[in-house]
Amino acid sequence: MHPSRIHHRRPPDATAPRTAHAGAAWLALLGTLIGGPASLAAQGGVAGVVTDSVAGGAPLAGATVQLVAQARLDQVHSATADSAGRFVIRGVPAGRYLLGFLHPRLDELVLGVPMRVVQVPDSGVEHVDLAVASAATIRTATCRPAAGDSTGLLLGRVVNADDGLPVAEGAITMSWPELLLAGRGLRQERRTARATVDADGRFALCGIPTDLPVVVTATSGAASSGDVELHVPPLGMLTRDLHVARPDTAAPPTPARRPRRGAAAPAPLRRGTARLAGRVLGTDGRPVASAQVLVHGTGLADTTDADGTFALAGLPAGSHTLEARAIGFTPVRVPVDLAGDRPRAMDVVFDAPAARLDAVTIFGRTTRRTDLTEFTERSRGGFGNFVTAADIARRIAYDLPDVLRTVPGVRVLPSEGVDTHVLVRGCVPAVFLNGMEIYEGARMMTTIITPADIAGIEVYNSVAEVPVEYRRGSCGSIVLWSKGRLP
Repeated sequence: MHPSRIHHRRPPDATAPRTAHAGAAWLALLGTLIGGPASLAAQGGVAGVVTDSVAGGAPLAGATVQLVAQARLDQVHSATADSAGRFVIRGVPAGRYLLGFLHPRLDELVLGVPMRVVQVPDSGVEHVDLAVASAATIRTATCRPAAGDSTGLLLGRVVNADDGLPVAEGAITMSWPELLLAGRGLRQERRTARATVDADGRFALCGIPTDLPVVVTATSGAASSGDVELHVPPLGMLTRDLHVARPDTAAPPTPARRPRRGAAAPAPLRRGTARLAGRVLGTDGRPVASAQVLVHGTGLADTTDADGTFALAGLPAGSHTLEARAIGFTPVRVPVDLAGDRPRAMDVVFDAPAARLDAVTIFGRTTRRTDLTEFTERSRGGFGNFVTAADIARRIAYDLPDVLRTVPGVRVLPSEGVDTHVLVRGCVPAVFLNGMEIYEGARMMTTIITPADIAGIEVYNSVAEVPVEYRRGSCGSIVLWSKGRLP
């Protein structure tokens, strides 16, 4: 065939299929874009407020709120609650989710993460509020109290005083006085309760009385706290961490008089390197001068100046009870946490002015002696503990309970109001002033007589030691003698 007649068939346009493919891709992309609003419309959100029911519904600022898809637990959406406890999570695909929050408050209350099932809508925002369970709910779940049970719950952790880290093992001991009807009348006993801490240092104590203060002590190996006075609200719950530390030093107490042979020595006073400073304020917020501030179990105290300021050094680390007293005010006792490597500053505020007390009625007979002959003779007999005016002058004593604290066998416990409870070997003693018995004297020690007016004190730890004329019931006795003319 002639070359000129050879027809060359034009090959197919190679660009045509690519153009069609590109067009289809653009159409698909366009379809995606057109369908985009439908996909976005299928996304919603969750908003609400996180509060603390235990703290009266206060906002839980800083809570981390998490939304987890039930179908895929690896899909997590989160937000942080603001200062008002508000949170909002947007752009979440519609579906069923688990909603919860994390906050250190849950660790304090020994609670797990509270979860709720929510349905995120196709559009808009679902409003869901979150809250820490109420004190009543936590108490019921933890203690399972019987109907009519009015006791409370104490929750917290035991932590090291220096670094704040929880201890791995330890125990909590709580004690409180209880009046019992026995025989011909009432007698007082000291009740105790004990609990151990878990691996995270957490503890829970149920069945705590709520009508009077309780004293709590934490231990972990050789480390311990001081005696911490706490008040648990009725039908409620109290959260309180307890700080423990090894005692740096232990100073022997300054006894009012050398104990007799065989008598138990008073507990040593705890000392350390911690420091505490602050102010004492009245009910009107003004500084209170000449107030006495002391830390229980240390023997250390300070008196406020004209500006109401005080400063204490040489204190042991850990949790302790700080007490402030001033004429005209009800004494205040508050827990305080101390660390050996950093000073602590705090203000102490008196809650209320002192209530006026009714006149003390004294029942009894007059003594046959008009001097301290009886006191002197018995002090040589080897029974009982005796404190003279010279013994009292050698130490600083704010009131009569301060004098009695260092007498072997005597324990001074805080109470409601302006006074204290004095026990002898755990029993309520009879109290006599100048030979006359004082009704309820063991519960009225601060109102009986001032240390400056005391000429002598006799303390008998058991009924077997008490002279016949001062023997009442089955407990010991405290016999007080005043200076000047005796009845």
